[in-house]
Amino acid sequence: MPVSIIRSWHQREGYIKSVADLIQKELEKFSNPDAHGVPVSYFENAGDPYKDQMEECIYLIMQDLKNRGVGNDHTLAY
Repeated sequence: MPVSIIRSWHQREGYIKSVADLIQKELEKFSNPDAHGVPVSYFENAGDPYKDQMEECIYLIMQDLKNRGVGNDHTLAY
C-alpha cells in the first residue's frame, strides 16, 4: 500500500488554497465573524513549532485571499 508522509502541512499550496476557499465562503455569510485561539501556555515553553507555523500559514492564507480581492482585517489569537 502506498504511503505518503507529510511532515509539515502549513506551507502546502493545496492546504492554503483550501482554507482560503473556506474563509472566503464564510466571509460572504457573516458581516463580523468571530475567531478562536489556542492558549499561549500550550506552546510557550514546549519548543513546539506550532506558533511559527500558524503565523506563516495565516500570512500565506491572507495573501491568497488578498490576491483574490478578498479583504479581511484579522487578528491571530492564541
